[in-house]
Amino acid sequence: MSVKSSVRVPRRKAAERGSVLALVPAGFLVLIILAAFAINSAVAYKASQQLHDTLLAAANDGAAAGLDGTLFYSTGALELSPSRVDQQVCASVRAQNTPGLQTQTIGVAVDGLWVEVTGSAIAQGLFARGIPGFGAIRVNSSATVVVASAPTSSAAPIFQPAVQVHC
Repeated sequence: MSVKSSVRVPRRKAAERGSVLALVPAGFLVLIILAAFAINSAVAYKASQQLHDTLLAAANDGAAAGLDGTLFYSTGALELSPSRVDQQVCASVRAQNTPGLQTQTIGVAVDGLWVEVTGSAIAQGLFARGIPGFGAIRVNSSATVVVASAPTSSAAPIFQPAVQVHC
């Protein structure tokens, strides 16, 4: 016994041929736009990490230079000089000259033996530079350095708003 099955495949009309061809360039355009967003977000992440590294190094330099050596060697007490911390933070940020970042503002707060440096910068994205608001990526970061912690107090101090330093 043989069973014959016939399945008929309808033939396409001439007007339906190549209709997918118009969707392929649109799909590629969407993929390119998504790739551009992904690359710009990677640039923003890298810029944020660079800014944080810059601020952390500046806070370390400021804390080291801000210690009053005369007071320490005469009484054994540790004390930071806010003016020396500010000067060293500015010098450190200028010396690092981080490529790809245009530093806008640097803020320094000194509370006892704690130094907090905050900053914001602008990085240039790779795509959409010609479109206003899309080419420039603003990143913010902060870094805190503790010179020495008191054995009885483990709580972080409440910082007053950072003084804006014009480096």
